[in-house]
Amino acid sequence: MKTHDTRANARADTAQHQPASAQADHGERTHPPAGLGNGLAQSAVDQSPRIVAQRRAIEATLGNGQPGQAPAAATGVHVASLGDRGLVAQLNGKRRRAKQKNKEKAQEARREAAIDRLNRGSPQTYSHLDPEVAANLNALDRMQPRKTAARRNIDSRETRLSEANLPSAVEVGAGEGRFSSAFSGKFGEDYEATDIASEKGPHGFLGVARKAGLRTKFGVNANELGEHYPQGSLDHVVGANPFGVKGLGGASYGLKVQNPGGTGKKKYLPDDRFLKTAKPLLKPGGSVELYGRSNVIRDAKLAKHPTKGLKGDAARQAEQTRAAISHKYPGENANPYLAIDPDELHTLAKETGYKATVKRAKQPPNIGKGGNPDTKSGDKERADEGLKPFTTRFTFTPEEEGYESDEDDPRVTYLSDDESDWEE
Repeated sequence: MKTHDTRANARADTAQHQPASAQADHGERTHPPAGLGNGLAQSAVDQSPRIVAQRRAIEATLGNGQPGQAPAAATGVHVASLGDRGLVAQLNGKRRRAKQKNKEKAQEARREAAIDRLNRGSPQTYSHLDPEVAANLNALDRMQPRKTAARRNIDSRETRLSEANLPSAVEVGAGEGRFSSAFSGKFGEDYEATDIASEKGPHGFLGVARKAGLRTKFGVNANELGEHYPQGSLDHVVGANPFGVKGLGGASYGLKVQNPGGTGKKKYLPDDRFLKTAKPLLKPGGSVELYGRSNVIRDAKLAKHPTKGLKGDAARQAEQTRAAISHKYPGENANPYLAIDPDELHTLAKETGYKATVKRAKQPPNIGKGGNPDTKSGDKERADEGLKPFTTRFTFTPEEEGYESDEDDPRVTYLSDDESDWEE
């Protein structure tokens, strides 16, 4: 009897010290009353209001399984038997994993966006990002200015070196370069003598120019200058006594080109290749100049004094005038690549977008000596004196936009009465 009273007193004391919520829970007990079997005890726990509320919350979140399946309590399965962690732990784990996955995706998106903004030069701070991501991006920020500065320095140096190495005047088809020293004195120190030959070879191409200390360049096709010089980089493109290989129309430059198989006036045809390739390379105010032997001045003068249809004194006067012109402007031994007539020259200048000035020319006094130049006469013992002298200088300047020639401002101007001094 004493033992029974002691247990009763203990239960009374426990109830007295329970929280108010537990006391108000309609007599809820966490331990079954003494004398109840295990099955009845478990049932009493399952039916307690707190357990029922938890189970309903879980079922509301996870559902109650397949359609028509009874809740776990109805089947007699205890909540704690659904896994070591229970349904609440499973739910919390899924939530944590989903949250971490979404965080990683967001960080990756921010990282890519930050790098993209950085590449586009936009300022960026990364304090809101993951510390590791922010550290990497800050490192990129510190490296990027140095990389950009180094790249700009390299580009700037390449540009400076390239510009420093560019000539202001280029001589095409220079052969040995026997005229190159004279042209260099006329057109400036930044002068470069070029030839289509790939090397000096047995004929000494560019040898005289190199011996004079001039800049030289092999493998330059006069009709493809754009492959060697940038647009708008040259003040002058110069050629003396244009030359070609007989039977090979493409291996020449000048104002006319050989027409294989052609005869008479069709043996050489107007050639626009050289003028076209040189034009875009010229700076504003730049020009193309060709020196050599041509009959075009004489032909232009003779065209003004025709004899056709004249009789008597008029015919005799015209013949005398034409004879005087022919004497003043001899036309023998013209260079075939400059043997263009006035009508052809006018058409060629118009088609290529130039205005042309034609003037008498003298041979420069300080030509290089030695060798066997293309323009040499048949006397092999007089190599220095055998160079055919110039008679004509052609100067082509790009026309202004919308230019149309007229009598006051012709497409081609002949300065036939002004003998050209070399030091002009």
